[in-house]
Amino acid sequence: MNKRLPSYFIDLTQDACLRAYWRKDALRNFLAQHGTKQNILLSWGAEETKAVFLRRIFSALASQKDLIGHKAILKMANSLAEMKSFTDLTGWSDSSEKIQSAHKAVEKLRIELNKINDQLETEKLRNDIQKKSKDEREKSISESQTLDKFQTKLQDLMKNIGSQGAGYQFENWLYEFATFHDISSRKSYKDKDGRQIDGSLTIDGTTFLLEAKFTSAPIGSQEIDIFFNKVRKKADNTMGLIVSINGFLPDAIKTASCDRTFLILLDGSHFFNIIFPQKMTFKETIQRILANASQTGNSYLHIGDF
Repeated sequence: MNKRLPSYFIDLTQDACLRAYWRKDALRNFLAQHGTKQNILLSWGAEETKAVFLRRIFSALASQKDLIGHKAILKMANSLAEMKSFTDLTGWSDSSEKIQSAHKAVEKLRIELNKINDQLETEKLRNDIQKKSKDEREKSISESQTLDKFQTKLQDLMKNIGSQGAGYQFENWLYEFATFHDISSRKSYKDKDGRQIDGSLTIDGTTFLLEAKFTSAPIGSQEIDIFFNKVRKKADNTMGLIVSINGFLPDAIKTASCDRTFLILLDGSHFFNIIFPQKMTFKETIQRILANASQTGNSYLHIGDF
């Protein structure tokens, strides 16, 4: 709630409060339960009627500069609207008239309260949507800034492309990039046969063994065959992901794209034209290439076909 209640609604709440309670003690208890301060309740003199006292209380609540008073009135309105019986009105000679009057006052209040609550729900939903939109914008800006840093670091590495040191740094860059995208990943290691694995990624239950190629020229079919043999001995839910910053020769793509292939190919064009411009995330790009491989048997998907 971030705005003041309309005056007619405050009047309806005050009237329902007046008619739902006959005894002063019962009314005091109700007001105390809904945040009315003790010193205010004690200021109720013997000669001051309920109607005058309530008018004074509600006027003070409504005139508060902040919304605390309006929130207290709304809390009272909700409690009054939930009342199905009026025990304080029983046992009097005119109880039936008192109870009937209370029911009418509460029903009028309930109708308007439903409208107020609908407005508040709409307001809350609108605020939630605005907050979500703001959070998404801030996240997008933050991710864009972080992606810019990854892109700058990769471009700096490419100044030394082809060197062994840059190759190791590229492996580490891929690991950090996967971690940034909340992809479960592992750094380079050796398998039980002593073969070097440049790392691994796990997406949707599938583990991708990683082969990182940071060479000054596209790789050929020989590199594909070597990595193919590393992957084919692993578990059924294991695939291979080759990331070659300078792409693949046609014979390499053909070799990888065999029947029931378990290799997918990613190159620099995917990073610079798909991922860094935020057309797709790193994870979504891998999923898209994998989906295409499953449907067509082609391990490589050109950026123009995304």
